[in-house]
Amino acid sequence: MANAFDVAKLTFTYRGRSRPALSHVNLELEEGRTLGILGHSGAGKSTLLAILAAVVPAVKKGTITGGVFVFGASLEGKRPRDVAGAVALVFEDFDAALVATTVEDEVAFGPRHLGVPAAEISGRVADALASCGLAGLEGRGVETLSGGQKQRLAVAAALATDARLLLFDEAATDLDPAGKAALQRIITDLGARGSTAVVADNDPAQALAWDDVALLGGGELVARGAPVTTLADEERCGRAGVAPLTFLRHFERRGSRYVLRPGVEIAPSTCDEQPPTPTGAPAVVADRLALTYPSGVKALSNFNLTICEGDFVALVGENGGGKTTFAKAAAGLLKPSAGTVRVRGQDPAALPAGNRAQAVGYLFQNPDHQIFQSTVREEVAFGPRQLGLAHAEAERRVEAAVAAVGLEGREDDDPFAMPKGDRQRVALASILAMEPEILVMDEPTTGLDRREVAALMDAVAALNRGGTTVVFITHAMDVVARYARRVAVVAGGRVVGEGPPREVLADDELLSRAGLEPPLAARLARELGLGVVTGEELARALRPPGNRDEI
Repeated sequence: MANAFDVAKLTFTYRGRSRPALSHVNLELEEGRTLGILGHSGAGKSTLLAILAAVVPAVKKGTITGGVFVFGASLEGKRPRDVAGAVALVFEDFDAALVATTVEDEVAFGPRHLGVPAAEISGRVADALASCGLAGLEGRGVETLSGGQKQRLAVAAALATDARLLLFDEAATDLDPAGKAALQRIITDLGARGSTAVVADNDPAQALAWDDVALLGGGELVARGAPVTTLADEERCGRAGVAPLTFLRHFERRGSRYVLRPGVEIAPSTCDEQPPTPTGAPAVVADRLALTYPSGVKALSNFNLTICEGDFVALVGENGGGKTTFAKAAAGLLKPSAGTVRVRGQDPAALPAGNRAQAVGYLFQNPDHQIFQSTVREEVAFGPRQLGLAHAEAERRVEAAVAAVGLEGREDDDPFAMPKGDRQRVALASILAMEPEILVMDEPTTGLDRREVAALMDAVAALNRGGTTVVFITHAMDVVARYARRVAVVAGGRVVGEGPPREVLADDELLSRAGLEPPLAARLARELGLGVVTGEELARALRPPGNRDEI
């Protein structure tokens, strides 16, 4: 079968930069196959996909050398409109790429501009929305959707174009586990339809579903091969800044399941110790909280939750379940329709803006809803300056916040020119600089690679150990397993269960009610009768034949 694309000695450098985003990359993919591309932030994943969609260098300028062919045709001199019928790209910044006011119009936008007959468009729209779990929302305003629902919408819009090559740039970041599983099924089905898919992602567990995986590091191709063996290679994953699934070296894949390799022994397992759950005074209390948006969407109903001072709580659950709405109500950004939410006994919405910002720091799911200054330094310093702090104290806070998110040396950069993951870190730094008593974060690890996730969450954990109460919304169940002290499961606008991470991740019935599933390592450990939940714990619990640590 012919190749969907061929890339030969591809080198690209963005205008105004000296270091290439991609350097001498050779890569090809046969039609009907799926390729996962993983790598650290700035590794070149998004750039490669943008080149295949002719967005680079036609729209995002720079110098390109080497050959790029899609379905046998050179992309030299091509613009996005020239390949629109054959190639569809789901952008990493999916929110900014949405152009219509209603769900139906968004999905129909591509086919209409491709000249698809009106009678056929309605069928494409219906099929795409059904595939992405959005059937019934055709008339909903795009602005009323949750972040995860918007990401599903962006995928549906790409599917409706019926392109032969679909490119997904971090298309699962805001999806709940059920949404990620649905996306995997969608992409797998593309092969049966004769289409080809390339998926850029930071989650190695997602890449296990694809036919092949390629690792990028520093703009160079580090490795290409079968997912199980490639992602279990600690050295190569390290070069690409990807979290290695080292425990997989002890397993072999049989169909959709993983079984232990012959001779692998199960050693006495040890679980990483987690700090006890705080039992101090209530910091946030939601009592029969209900909230209905002006559009008529009922986001919360009889939502009850108590978060104690010093706690580290993860809110998990299905897209559109009410997690973000509760977080905004706790931050005083939304007023309840019924019931109450109190922060240290006070109504957060009634607090003066300055007092509210110091009581509750809120990190938006989309950093572009938060950033507005022209440099990182000005963005992070804005809040402390509004508090009237002395110059020296404001500067101290800025330096500490910038260091906490790993942006030292980039204080003079323009946030709007940064990738989404970096913008997320800028937004978080601006919140940390306020030194709030309670930190509420909505999907803080979206778009970050494994090193950035670890640096960010380690910094937040240090704040928590210093007394800051932390509440974070996430779909990254491995992050929940590693950092949370307590987990609240949200579904249908209410809390349906809560408890320590190990208990929640072992409760299949509770997780299924919210469209959740435990991390891969926890699932495999449970099948082996082990109580561990992280990949590191599982790797320690297994021993290869002769105690030799090799694949």
